[in-house]
Parts: sequence; structure tokens; C-alpha cells
Amino acid sequence: MNAPLREELTAVLERLDIHDREPFLADIRRLYADDVFFRDPMQQAKGLTAFLEVNRRMGKGAKHVRFRVQDSTGDDSLFYLHWTMRFEPRVGPALTVEGVSRIRAEQRRVVE
Repeated sequence: MNAPLREELTAVLERLDIHDREPFLADIRRLYADDVFFRDPMQQAKGLTAFLEVNRRMGKGAKHVRFRVQDSTGDDSLFYLHWTMRFEPRVGPALTVEGVSRIRAEQRRVVE
């Protein structure tokens, strides 16, 4: 049996390597629906192509990005990830951001 989607997505986030993004982007293509809707405080994207571009831009502007998921709760249709992101931009000071993502899925693919 497959691991819960929230555990699989946690593993994908925590192994992100911006210097070798293709495995991460392949996981995104596999786990996210074609019509995914993504929104954070800075931007939003509709569709898998636009969401992949959001992730590519993040990687291009960074020397280093690391996610750590502290906690998760929910089931494969609706779950929450409590995470900390360490972001080191190419120019400027490093940032540590704590957040919670609300993730809705259908048929084991993230839709929102």
C-alpha cells in the first residue's frame, strides 16, 4: 500500500535540491493535478505548468533552499503541513520562514 500522500509530499519537500531541481520537478508532475491551484501570500498560479514555473523561479533566485516539515495532520483528501523554509537568496540576507500549507487532493493528486 502507498504511504499517505502527506508523508510522500513531506519527503519530496525535504529532499529538494535547487542545484538539481529536475527530480523535484518530476515529483511535482507526478503528485500534482494538471489543474492545480496554488496560492501563497506573494503569488498564485493556476495549472501545473504555471506551478512548475513558480518553483523554477524560486530556485533561480536562490543559493540554497531547505524545507523541514515539523508536523502534519489530515488524510489524503485534506491535510496540513507545518513547515520551516530556510531561503538563501543569491543577493541579500538569508531568511527563515515558518508556515502552514493547506493541501487538498483528489485521487492522490494535489489540486489546491
